[in-house]
Amino acid sequence: MKQQLVDKSSRIEVVDALRGFAVMAILLVHNLEHFIFPVYPENSPGWLKKQGKDFGYRFLWRLALLGVFATWNAAFFPAGDVLLLFVVVGVVLFLTRSWSDRAIGVAAVVLLLQPVEWYHYIANLINPAHRLPDLKVAEMYGEVADYTKAGNWRDFLLGNVTLGQKASFLWAVNAGRFVQTAGLFLLGFFIGRKQLFMTNEKNIAFGTKVLIISAISYYAIPFIDNDYIRYFRLLIHILHCPCQVGLVKISKIRILFQQIPDHTFPNQRNHFFYCITLA
Repeated sequence: MKQQLVDKSSRIEVVDALRGFAVMAILLVHNLEHFIFPVYPENSPGWLKKQGKDFGYRFLWRLALLGVFATWNAAFFPAGDVLLLFVVVGVVLFLTRSWSDRAIGVAAVVLLLQPVEWYHYIANLINPAHRLPDLKVAEMYGEVADYTKAGNWRDFLLGNVTLGQKASFLWAVNAGRFVQTAGLFLLGFFIGRKQLFMTNEKNIAFGTKVLIISAISYYAIPFIDNDYIRYFRLLIHILHCPCQVGLVKISKIRILFQQIPDHTFPNQRNHFFYCITLA
């Protein structure tokens, strides 16, 4: 007997909306309770105290675990999981772990400037017939939509962890997210190497400068994106994206965390959560 979908008119949509809001609130409250839970381990495990040991292979193990989480999460979401992209790109950190600070910084800047996209852009200016490689992502998502509509539970799960993940990953490659994510990972690695998040006057001054420059860039760049500078539009979008995604927020959180006294909070996690809320 062919199954029939529930008639749309028979559902009370406001109840569905309230139910979704309630689930979101439950998640937020549980996250908050995790931050303020007062009991934590008193000492770090012995393997964390070992200095000078290559952490690269343990990092690979963690990427493997992240891959498992990505597969599990993607099984219930037909559009794929971004965690798979992080797993693959994370290998870049393993390969560059012995590089000098200068090399990592230069590599981060080069990758954030999207060299692959620049190549295609310039190639298109020279030859208007040049196009991005067709990775058949649209066709893949069409197949994903077909098995999702079919309603077969087994095909849905199997398709999500295979075709759905492949489509999501290749979309990220085609959209420039692969190279951009690698650049962001290396930028974070560089910041960690330079200890720019440590609390001292020099780092606070540096963070303030980053906040001012990124805030000006965030609000100013969209207004200069017009037809008079169409040949520079790609560069403008490349510069605007990192500002829009995080530099403003990261700088605000960092400055608040270092300037607001933490002795009034039960623990550091609660202090950090408060700073995120203010930012």
